[in-house]
Amino acid sequence: MNIRKEIKEFTGTEKGKSLIASMMIFTLITLFQPKSAVATEAIFVEGNPTCEDLGYTHGFKIDPPNPGTYLIDGVNSVTFTSSDGVYLDWTSTIGIDAVLVKGGDGANWYS
Repeated sequence: MNIRKEIKEFTGTEKGKSLIASMMIFTLITLFQPKSAVATEAIFVEGNPTCEDLGYTHGFKIDPPNPGTYLIDGVNSVTFTSSDGVYLDWTSTIGIDAVLVKGGDGANWYS
């Protein structure tokens, strides 16, 4: 059995061409799907931790936490909104490794 010869003969048929086209379309769809953030469970951290306390080399603090758009480094920004003052949504023009949400004596760490 010469598998290469059989593959070559199959790919030359209409059925083979259709299979190859379907595989290419599936690959393109898989590769170019928009990526989205996934909600993660918070880890409660006692005290008043900073990003640096949690092992990150950089941090950006929004205090007081008024919804809006904030420049991080003069070029990139982070925007957060809150419709009820309890829950928040955020977007950023750069990658964010973690979000630390403080309130009272402790913080919720999302990474």
